[in-house]
Amino acid sequence: MAKKIKKMFINQLIRPDHRYRKFMEILDFQEITEILKPLISDNPCQGFGLLRLFKALFLQVLGPKGQRA
Repeated sequence: MAKKIKKMFINQLIRPDHRYRKFMEILDFQEITEILKPLISDNPCQGFGLLRLFKALFLQVLGPKGQRA
């Protein structure tokens, strides 16, 4: 039995009028990257990266309260 995997992008998951999109337009990610830089380890396996994890956490905070753990 073969399993199918569907690739989804954030633009497909978030409504065009969601607050997240408005914040993404006004936030300066270069500045956020500089703030996060001291937290980056010397481990060659970077995983998802701190900026991507920051964006995921930010999206969760902006979401409905029912989505929060």
